[in-house]
Amino acid sequence: MNSPDIEIIDTHCHVEPWFMDASASLPDPGCFRNLFAECRHRARLVVSATGRNGVLQRQGNVAAVRRLAALIAPVPETLIGSVMVDPNDGDGALEAIELGVGELGMRCVGELVQYIHGWRTDGREVLPIVAKAVELDVPLDFHVSSADHAEGLARLAEKFPRAKFIAAHHAGGREWRRGLETVRRLPNVWVEVMRPADPARLEAVLRAVGPGRVTYGTDFGVHAAPELRYTDGNLLLDRLAELGLKAADAEAVCSGNARRLLRLDD
Repeated sequence: MNSPDIEIIDTHCHVEPWFMDASASLPDPGCFRNLFAECRHRARLVVSATGRNGVLQRQGNVAAVRRLAALIAPVPETLIGSVMVDPNDGDGALEAIELGVGELGMRCVGELVQYIHGWRTDGREVLPIVAKAVELDVPLDFHVSSADHAEGLARLAEKFPRAKFIAAHHAGGREWRRGLETVRRLPNVWVEVMRPADPARLEAVLRAVGPGRVTYGTDFGVHAAPELRYTDGNLLLDRLAELGLKAADAEAVCSGNARRLLRLDD
């Protein structure tokens, strides 16, 4: 599968190193010029703040979302913003989501990472975050690296049927089969398949939830090194070709589902 007409929207990326060091200056937008030079496709990356970072913890969610907005504003054709928050920040997290989505044009809430900030997937502090995403009609990308995470996400999906959830890491990381079985019955949960897009795993996800509930995410770290290249999408195209997926289904996995979830055509 090789066509410049194919677009890949990567729903799970992080920006480096501008959230690890508060004194780091924002890069020249030209540093991203060759990011997709080796791609056989068009691409856009959904980016959020780096998870384990001092800026987010010391300055709070609102400062982090403003910093992210400043980074992505010059390159809207390349980077799409997602509001990563610490639910323990309470009102600060809600303010950041309102600012990021309502004023700064960001399209998602996440990645929400339990082990970094110390909360349970369906804990009380998370409920206002989900409610705010429903209010603003944006999806939430949850770190799901265990069956326990998947079970918590399933409880949230049942409690908030109007919410739209993306279950990262194949819905369960190393326990992806159990996680996938947990969320497969829930129509408001999309499963994020990740690199290296193992054919057997990709086929199992497609069989479980169908091509209409799959997105592609890589955990790719964006930074300003001139040699940085995004190449994972090429591998995804190869895997989809190996599976013999229909063109419409392949388009859904590569970008169609993400485009609809993120309302990029609005």
